Amino acid sequence: MAILAHYQTYTVEVLDVYQAGGVKLASVKALEGEPFTGGDKWPVPTKWATVKAADLAGVMVTNMPAAQVLAILAAYRKAQAAAQAGRLESERVNKALALAITGERRPYKTTPAGCSCPDSKGGQYCKHRIAALILQRAGLAVAA
Repeated sequence: MAILAHYQTYTVEVLDVYQAGGVKLASVKALEGEPFTGGDKWPVPTKWATVKAADLAGVMVTNMPAAQVLAILAAYRKAQAAAQAGRLESERVNKALALAITGERRPYKTTPAGCSCPDSKGGQYCKHRIAALILQRAGLAVAA
């Protein structure tokens, strides 16, 4: 099981949470690249960091392997670009990411082509349909 969160502009895996000096901290590992700086004498790029737990956003729990999470994140970034261009609603794209990663079952009949939920009426892209598109673009099975 992995606990994922957003820290600044990065998606990180939360390795541990603890309290030190009255502050709740989290040890995190970036899923892509080495965005953090470590080292006492010389700055060294690293994928590990200790951050304030309060600075973590969008915390999710998943049983999904890291390679699948990375594929979903790549598809999510494309959906985010569509939201920035005004083709999708940003809030729905973010909620769709959570659905895609957690594998939460949808109570509606959903495919990348459509969804039976009330938000999808009139051809709108609901979070369920966007999640199905993200999974499809990531090369993963889309459960209806």
